[in-house]
Amino acid sequence: MPKRILNSKLVTYLALSLLLLACAAQRAESPAPAALKLTKDDMKYATIYVEPFTIAPDGVAEKEPAPHVEKAQSACVGQLATSGLFETVKSRTLATKQAAMIVRAELTSLRIVGGGARFWLGAMAGKSDMEFNVTLVDAQTGAVVSKSQVGDDTNAFGGAWTMGGTDKSLPGEVGARLAEFVVFGAQEVSARDMASPTR
Repeated sequence: MPKRILNSKLVTYLALSLLLLACAAQRAESPAPAALKLTKDDMKYATIYVEPFTIAPDGVAEKEPAPHVEKAQSACVGQLATSGLFETVKSRTLATKQAAMIVRAELTSLRIVGGGARFWLGAMAGKSDMEFNVTLVDAQTGAVVSKSQVGDDTNAFGGAWTMGGTDKSLPGEVGARLAEFVVFGAQEVSARDMASPTR
């Protein structure tokens, strides 16, 4: 193949990669408009306890899920702590009954496409995915406040163009989604109705 054609293909590949990275960065910097409207007064719970995330007894596809689970929990706790919506956010198990909400998350699905597979196979390596069963519990009564499956996956072609960047960032992004679910569950009923996506 002529050298000129190879150079042309390389330039095109680099240009498309930079464009996709720029779009991804722009999305990451865009604030969530709903979160900006909330204050501490909208919260029913001022204190949040995030228990250590667990892994489903049946296991997941990923052979070493623990580091990815820790990254997701760290992202969740970090976003809650910096949201300005709560007086206290703690990453541990609550031993006594008190006015607080407990967050319990169990990993039910995880597949992270490795850098080597993404480099050699590109989009053919498939997509990464991560999902948790999340339960929010009232610490005083033990009642379940809310329960849902929270997760995300990557686009196989997006992972290829970013050379595995979206695969590596998936646990952090899922952690952020978990934090959003916690914020929604911690709200007073009136504020929750106003913030509901169905409204």
